[in-house]
Amino acid sequence: KRHNVYAQITKDVGDKLHLYADFVYSNRQNLQNVTRGSASAKVYNAATGTFSANPFMPVGLTANPTTVSWDANAMFGPGATIKGSAEDIYFRADAIYDLSPKWSVNLGGIYGSDTSQQINTGQLNASAFNLALNGYATAAINGVAQSVSQVLTTSNAVDLWGNGTSAAVKASLIDNRQFQQARQNLRNAYLKVSGDVIDLPAGAAKLAVGGELTGYTMDQYNIRPNNLGVASSNSQVFNAYYSRSVQSAYAELYVPLIKDGFIKSLDINISGRYDHYSDFGSTTNPKLALNFEPVRGVKFRANWAKSFVAPALTSIGSNSAGLTGESGFSGINPGGIPGGAPTISIASFPSITSVPGVTCTATACTLASTANGVLVTGGNGNLKPQKGTAWSVGVDLTPVQVPGLKLSVTYWYNQLRGGITAPQATLALGSADLAYLLQLYPAGATSTQIAALGAGLPQTGTISNPVYFSYNFQQQNALNLDVAGLDVSASYRFETAAGRFTLGGAFTRKMKFDQFFGANGTKFSVLGTSGFNTTFPSVKTEGRVNIGYDKGPFSADLYVNHLGDYDFWGSGVVNPVVRTNGVPASGGDHVQSFTTIDLHAAYTFKNLGFMKEATAYMDVSNLLDTAPPFVNAWGTN
Repeated sequence: KRHNVYAQITKDVGDKLHLYADFVYSNRQNLQNVTRGSASAKVYNAATGTFSANPFMPVGLTANPTTVSWDANAMFGPGATIKGSAEDIYFRADAIYDLSPKWSVNLGGIYGSDTSQQINTGQLNASAFNLALNGYATAAINGVAQSVSQVLTTSNAVDLWGNGTSAAVKASLIDNRQFQQARQNLRNAYLKVSGDVIDLPAGAAKLAVGGELTGYTMDQYNIRPNNLGVASSNSQVFNAYYSRSVQSAYAELYVPLIKDGFIKSLDINISGRYDHYSDFGSTTNPKLALNFEPVRGVKFRANWAKSFVAPALTSIGSNSAGLTGESGFSGINPGGIPGGAPTISIASFPSITSVPGVTCTATACTLASTANGVLVTGGNGNLKPQKGTAWSVGVDLTPVQVPGLKLSVTYWYNQLRGGITAPQATLALGSADLAYLLQLYPAGATSTQIAALGAGLPQTGTISNPVYFSYNFQQQNALNLDVAGLDVSASYRFETAAGRFTLGGAFTRKMKFDQFFGANGTKFSVLGTSGFNTTFPSVKTEGRVNIGYDKGPFSADLYVNHLGDYDFWGSGVVNPVVRTNGVPASGGDHVQSFTTIDLHAAYTFKNLGFMKEATAYMDVSNLLDTAPPFVNAWGTN
């Protein structure tokens, strides 16, 4: 259920002062019916150590223990839900005052807030299931391993093979309430002064200068089971508060150099912006642009700019350690390292040969599959802004001999440095500046070293000693991209006795998509693939053409959408991706191109009496019901 209210007010006070205000309120409630869940655990027919015998275990199950897998939907049926809600308020007030016919000042402010919640109820509580199945559950609470146990009887055990489960045990199995809430606030005030600086032969040079003050806050509040039994009496609270203030200043200058002379026109645009962030420092970014029209109907253009994206509050975290709702440290074995157990270079990590149980060649070693380690996850309080450099050159053709025709061609190049991601070990260890993410302890890590790994973060799992390695999977300024491509578009509009027609199309052809991790990691191409870089699309060709018609009150548009073929490098591939030193090079599953047709038709009614105008329309997506090409991404259905 969604309810929305929008209001806009405009008011002129005399001839010089113009006032504007916008208000938006939105409230959304949603209910999702979900599976009760399933579990797999060991069941005992005789008490063993900390585990109790289950009195309902059939006589035929003589192995001790026996692993069972169980679907809770069979016992409880439907009833598990996820309830979500979001309430948003947005208000903007804006004033423009005309200082003179050529100069004005703009003053305004924005306030916005969002409060969202999610409540999960009725799903299987895995720790309560373990207590009722084998009498034992364990978890790490505030970094300390804790456990609970009970001797099972017919009154407190779960019966997976009959109807002996008591009402109290049934209630405990789905006592698993989870609550999440986030409150976000935005406050912004801005001031801009703009106008004509000087009159030149080609027109007025224009200047704009301004500044902004912005503040962000976010408060996360979670209540979740602590994995030691029923949630109603065994839950833990997580709270994180984030804040950020930003002071900004900018200037932009537009200068028309030539107009209607020996050449048609020439103008330049120079701008720059300075931003100071309370949590990571300052950044300055310039931009240059040029338009050159030698003759009417032929315009060349070029631009160059530097840019940045600030780390998200939930990436930089709520403390210096990068605490977020996903942060923590826990014990793993080498197979639990993100990206799989890496091959570790002896030249980069000489001490690897001294770690017990390693298997080595002349140049590299592999950790024993049973080696104990520590994995650190979550945000990073030391993140810096993601930096970008972009430039493009292009030409627009609007020939006077063919009215209604426009052609555009643009070559563009984008460079991203320090993109924020949590790099997999197989990719990070190829760069010297990221090698510190893996730490080795040939003699076993001391308790002080283990505590230092997770300082400021919660322990989320049991750590087994001795610890011989650790991997830091916190977010890093690690991803670097070099991407280039060609954009081509064309449109032609013409009138006939039967009505007006519009023909158009736009295509993008990526020509380069290289990425590497760290300042000196191995560069590799993902152009023409999908599934490896899951943030940015790297398919080579995408495009759309359209045919439009309108006459009087009726209009219609037909669109043909095309996505080019590519190689799928995600999980579930039939043909394995071939890697060299952890870097993907070839292989994967080839996926065919995909073309669909969409239709839009509309009819406008006018002068209906109580309404001045109304439009009825119909949209059809994938008009021919074309089936998409097969991708073996079984993990995501």
